[in-house]
Amino acid sequence: MTSMFGTKKHADLKKLITKLKDSSKGIFGRIKSLRNALCEAAEAEASEFLRENYYLVFYLISDAFEHLENISTKTHKKGDEVDVTIEMLERLIMENPDPISIGWQQNGMGRLIKRLLHPNNLKEKREIGIKLFLEWYCIMRDSSSNFCDQTFQDLIPSDFNNHSLNLQHDFIFTPGEFALKISPAPFNPIVVKSPNEYCESRELMRKMLDLIILSPDSIRWPEASHKLKALNFLMNRLKKVYVGKLFKNSPLCSIYNTNPPPHPDKSTMVNDPIDGVREELLLWLAKYVCRSQDMAISNVNEDLIHQVIFSSRHSVDVVLDLFRYALLLPASCYSIKKQILYVYTSWFLTHPNGSQAMPPIFFNRSEVEKTQKMFESLPLEPNVNNKDERDSYVPFQRALTWYIIHIAGILQPYKCYSDLEQERHLELCSLVINNYKRLSQEVRLERETWHELLLVLLRSTDILMVKRDAFTNNLAKQLFSTLLTIWLKAAQTVEIEKGLWNSLLSSLKSLTRWKELIDEWSSRLFDLTKDLAVKVYGVELPDGDKTKHSDRIASRQNNSLISRVNTEIEGRSGLPPQEFSPQKVKAQKLLQKEKRQISGEATPGSKLSLDDEEPQLSKWRSDSDLTAADDNCETLPRVASHTSVYEAANASPAKEIRAIKSQDTEYSTSIIGGEGLEGAVVLWRRFVGILGNVNEIEEPYSYGEIVRQIERIIGKLEYVRDNMKFDCDVYPPIAWFSSWLFAALRLDDSYQKGKLTAIKLLCKLLLDDPKARHSLSFISRFIHTIHTVLHSGNDELRNIIVKECSSKILSADVAGVSLLFSHLAHASYSVLESKDLNQPRKEAVSLLFGLLNVHDDSLPSLDPRCLSPALVECKNLKEDIIQKLIYYSKTEQSEDARIVALNSISSFTYKELSICSQDRFPHPVVKDNIHVLLATVHSEKLKQKSISRVACDLLVMLAEKVDKILTFVADIPGRVIESLVHTLCTLLSKPDEKLTVGVMLTCLEWVMRCPLPLLLDNGAGAYKCFLQKVFSALEQASSGDIQPRPDEPSIVYETIEDVYSSTKFNDDNQFSIKLAADAVINSLINLLGVWPMGGGAALLHSHVNEAHDNVSDLSGEFTSSILNASNLQWLVSNGGSVISAIQLPQHLSNGGGTGGLVRAENQARFLIRNFIGKYCWDATFVYGMGNCRSGSYTYSNEDVKPLSNKALTYLTKSDAFANKFNELDSFLLYIEESSPECRLKPGQPLDSPYPLPSYFGSEAIANATKSLTSQQAAENERTWTNRNNPSVVAKRADAQEVGPRTKFEVEWPFCITRLFLWHLGLGPIEKRQSLDILEQGDPLIRHLKNIDKQLCRETHKVGLLYAASGQKTKAEMLDNDAGSRLFEDTVSGLGWDVELSSHPGFTGGLSRNKCTTTYYASSWQELVWHVSTRMESGSDEKRHLKLKHLGNDEVLVVFVEKGANFSRSTLRTDFADVLIIIKPAPSTRLSTKAVSVTIDTKKSNMHVGPLYNGAIVEIRCLPQLLRATVLNASRKLRFLLPHFKQFYEERSHYVKMLVEEKRRRCTFEDFAEALFAPVLPSISVPYLHKRNSPAVENSDHNAESELCIDHF
Repeated sequence: MTSMFGTKKHADLKKLITKLKDSSKGIFGRIKSLRNALCEAAEAEASEFLRENYYLVFYLISDAFEHLENISTKTHKKGDEVDVTIEMLERLIMENPDPISIGWQQNGMGRLIKRLLHPNNLKEKREIGIKLFLEWYCIMRDSSSNFCDQTFQDLIPSDFNNHSLNLQHDFIFTPGEFALKISPAPFNPIVVKSPNEYCESRELMRKMLDLIILSPDSIRWPEASHKLKALNFLMNRLKKVYVGKLFKNSPLCSIYNTNPPPHPDKSTMVNDPIDGVREELLLWLAKYVCRSQDMAISNVNEDLIHQVIFSSRHSVDVVLDLFRYALLLPASCYSIKKQILYVYTSWFLTHPNGSQAMPPIFFNRSEVEKTQKMFESLPLEPNVNNKDERDSYVPFQRALTWYIIHIAGILQPYKCYSDLEQERHLELCSLVINNYKRLSQEVRLERETWHELLLVLLRSTDILMVKRDAFTNNLAKQLFSTLLTIWLKAAQTVEIEKGLWNSLLSSLKSLTRWKELIDEWSSRLFDLTKDLAVKVYGVELPDGDKTKHSDRIASRQNNSLISRVNTEIEGRSGLPPQEFSPQKVKAQKLLQKEKRQISGEATPGSKLSLDDEEPQLSKWRSDSDLTAADDNCETLPRVASHTSVYEAANASPAKEIRAIKSQDTEYSTSIIGGEGLEGAVVLWRRFVGILGNVNEIEEPYSYGEIVRQIERIIGKLEYVRDNMKFDCDVYPPIAWFSSWLFAALRLDDSYQKGKLTAIKLLCKLLLDDPKARHSLSFISRFIHTIHTVLHSGNDELRNIIVKECSSKILSADVAGVSLLFSHLAHASYSVLESKDLNQPRKEAVSLLFGLLNVHDDSLPSLDPRCLSPALVECKNLKEDIIQKLIYYSKTEQSEDARIVALNSISSFTYKELSICSQDRFPHPVVKDNIHVLLATVHSEKLKQKSISRVACDLLVMLAEKVDKILTFVADIPGRVIESLVHTLCTLLSKPDEKLTVGVMLTCLEWVMRCPLPLLLDNGAGAYKCFLQKVFSALEQASSGDIQPRPDEPSIVYETIEDVYSSTKFNDDNQFSIKLAADAVINSLINLLGVWPMGGGAALLHSHVNEAHDNVSDLSGEFTSSILNASNLQWLVSNGGSVISAIQLPQHLSNGGGTGGLVRAENQARFLIRNFIGKYCWDATFVYGMGNCRSGSYTYSNEDVKPLSNKALTYLTKSDAFANKFNELDSFLLYIEESSPECRLKPGQPLDSPYPLPSYFGSEAIANATKSLTSQQAAENERTWTNRNNPSVVAKRADAQEVGPRTKFEVEWPFCITRLFLWHLGLGPIEKRQSLDILEQGDPLIRHLKNIDKQLCRETHKVGLLYAASGQKTKAEMLDNDAGSRLFEDTVSGLGWDVELSSHPGFTGGLSRNKCTTTYYASSWQELVWHVSTRMESGSDEKRHLKLKHLGNDEVLVVFVEKGANFSRSTLRTDFADVLIIIKPAPSTRLSTKAVSVTIDTKKSNMHVGPLYNGAIVEIRCLPQLLRATVLNASRKLRFLLPHFKQFYEERSHYVKMLVEEKRRRCTFEDFAEALFAPVLPSISVPYLHKRNSPAVENSDHNAESELCIDHF
């Protein structure tokens, strides 16, 4: 079937020839027949037909074109005829490349195509004509005539052509050797376009460029190589005709030359707008050159196109030159520039979507060789005779260089005519800058490439940043950031030549007015500082400006080099390898080398006069190196004018590093410009000075910003210094900046901001490093600078000096600072006398107090009134400071400064009272200071009551010295009590809870410490004694019955002015004034004249419970088993006191102060629990002394176990009773000594005769005495007379036998206790309303246990850590088991050493082991010190336990010896809300030892005292001041806690809860029954039958009772 159809088709095509020759048919009929026949035939047969009959078909088509040309368009529609004819012409050309290639019908074919190219044709027909021409032209190639070449040039009408398409072109026939010219008539358009139709040249250009690529593919070539030749021919013609003429003004530079292309500048920019033809050409080139996937062309052999485009060196040069030209176009050519930039960048960088870069084939050597073989037979471009022309390979680094330079053409100041153009130009510039940054990060660059990149960035920066406008403002940050980042990366990768370094210095010096540059410079310098810290010092800096608390860590270079170095060092030195690291070794080698070079080599500009300000980058002097500097070189040498920055930066390291490498090759792992230690050192030094001399900056704002950034850098270096892991003589280069800073102070006032920072930094350089050893020249220059600045009258600089120096300058070990003492004092006066509250008023007061403790009147000081240096004596400086402090404590307007002033005068007062003696009286202002404190507490004018509360705390501290006050200022204690009472009564009318309670507690402290005679003294004309006044005021506070204002006290209050404070205090912890008053009253009643008792200060309240000594529960455990005891009853008195009434056998209680006395066999015990504490009272019948008659009960010698009290010792070791007239006086004396609370009046013995009534005259006394004497004489005479009378003797013997029974048998187990209750007045019915019975049960026991767990005093625990000299880590500090002599003396003054195993008081969570701790207690509070050296050490577990105690303390005190380092990061904890650091001050300027105090609080606006941050105090009064400070700090921290309650409030709450739940509602009969017998016994009471039963004798609870009971 197939053969049959195929034969038929072949026969039809043969018949077609006849039809085509039949002229009788119309021309278009024959053309259509041809088209139909070819469409119906097989493709191969149609092609064969056209190849065999191409001459016939050509003539037919030629006739058709002539006919079409002559047809009038007005009368005939010729659309179909034209399309069919053109279609056949295209088929003819496609199927016959061979005859066309040899010139067949060249003229005739050209005439036909020219008719289609007629400019008056329709656009569609012209485009078809272009397509046919290109197909025909690429077939003819070298055989084409000149008219063909000219036609190709005239295809696109444009400004570069001097003429358009020639419609009467000469046709040349070449029959053999001769040529004949024939000039035909002009031809007309085939299809005339409409008058409104306009065909732009750029549209034709776009079509032609696409057809150049597509035309060779449409031809049926006999060989595949012809296609390549055709495409190559068209591309060459395109380059020659269009590229050469469209871009004739662009000079062509070859990438194959070794020299880089010229850098773009304003002269190379294209200023004329580009026309559409050139724009289309550039876009077409970008389209077909790009190899990215999103730019790929469908149905086109992309590899072949690239091979043709880059087939020769000339082609590569043309493409790159077009790219360069495009990037220099005006800002209006946004789309072209962006497209070209995108294509260009895709060769080198990854796509933003993550796809890899697509480099061109001339980057690949193998691809180039492949292309060479393909094109070796093809001719080269005209005038190109280079034998290596086909070798188009370009080294990658060279291509990178051209790319870097070319895209810099965008970074030019183009003129933008609209905001949109400017925005788009900014986008392109940003893209170029970002490409540069990516290039430095993603692509490996060689040294020459790096240099070109840096040079391009420098030139672009200089061009763009000349002036400031909206465009440069938006670009500045990114440009400067990229410049410095790439420069830093280049310097870490390769060695940059000195010319570039100098160019960078010159460029940046001229651009310092840009804040963006300063910010980026500081950012890069911070990165270099971090790198320097890790590599040289082994310290990792935390991120951010705020140096977050971070443990020091070593460098992370864990490689084989470290182990090799450690092993070698271990072998050399014998030290353990962990003490060394490669970083330390290299740092020491490098920096010690510099130190030797500084002292031994002369370099250009190595000397510095006082006028030289710029630090030289070639030398790195650390703080310790300053000691080796000569007197003319206070800081680093400057860079001389003839010395380049490169030479300065590399003068020393180049030689020394080579020496290091030659000596220790294992330590040198990189070159200077690399990423090793040496590179970090050199780069840091270069970048520090890369902006030039900062003092030459003309813009004040920029100058201030640079100095501020220097401050931040110095802060980073200080962090490195404080956290260095290894000890090194070479510190971080903090002192590098001192020369700049000194010179800054000579600038005029327009640079005030920078000058303020400079003076601040100079103070920090001198004072903040305790290990710094500054040269005398540096110190002398600093002193001279401070002298000059303070004399200048610049208030802002004065404020900075006062703020930064404060008391730190007094505690620093700096020689010669005493020369500034007078200056500093006057500066402080000036600050405090001003009205500006923003000035450093607190620091000024602190400085004055420090001067008060440090200054020696014998030392001279610089005269603050004279500019020239002159020494004057300051003999009255201390007295002036004292008077000023007193004045400021009354009038200072700043709250913080007022509090510091009060703390200062109080500390001074305490010191004076501590050191005074009979030979040395305290300072006269002691009395005035106490008056100021009292006035501050009392002042109604002072609205800020926090100051009054601070004054209360300070008065509490001074109460410790009541004995000294009474000795030297005897009237002060009474006045204090009187003033406090008056203040309390005043406050009750307008109560301030915290202050009112504070006044009560202050009054309690003074009353407890004053002697009773003073308290009971009525004074001259007073109607009440001091104690009565106290109780009267407290009773008013308790009852709420406010009486009229009391009389004014005997003192005259100082005038206290109010302060300004913006702080809003919110008293979340409201105290109950009534309850506080009750607590103080109860404390006074129970403890006044008694405390401390025999058990010591630690034992204030009883630890006895109902089970102790109770025969009903021999285990001694307080459990529910005690509920069935018949000798125990629970009562409630007045609804607030729980009374446990117990009756015990006398031999079981075995306690109390009744040893050796004859007493009853049973006793009553009362346990009283109330809101203030817990008390135990034992009561029994005492019959007399030990020689009482038989019939009374007494202990045997073995039973007598008296407690350790002085009464028994007094009785046994003295003859106090020898001369007593009767035994009653002796017994009263014993009671007085054993129980002083039983005295009726303080100081009056109990055995004193009671005063006789007034009516009992002398005569009556004489008669009574005579009668008693006569009676005694008569009795003695009768006894003597009847001594031998038998009847009298017999009666006496009978009386002894019938005497009282030897044992008093008690019938009821509660009768003695009930009897005592009646004796106390609690039994009668009148007292029924104030006494109730409690319901017994398990809940009662739980309530009582809960109450017993509540505290009875304020309890505080404070951590005390010791850091020995040289210690920096917490492990080293925690391992200390002993401290220095100074530390131990301080600890011994903080309280008393107690053994934890037997300590009855508060332990602060410490285990009751064999260790000791420091303990302090008063009647109101207890303090336990967690002393690190007193805790167990030696293992990780014990160290962890020690850390747990210290880390959980809210107040932590650290005693830091010289050379040690401690900060919050050393001991990281969520607690330590108040951190107090004690450091010994240098004793070179002090007659006595002193310490400096640093207090860091987490809570803002928290005032602690008497010590404060920056205080300097003498060591002899440090323990007491420190103890008072930590107590106040701990108390204030608790007051800040939400819902905090005082101990008495907690106890009151639980006591009230018990009473409300367990009070028994009953009648008086039931009440009387419960008192008569708590439990009615069914049998006789067992514990009364035998005194020495086995159960009793074998019980061990008696000893416990003996330890727990403290009988009041």
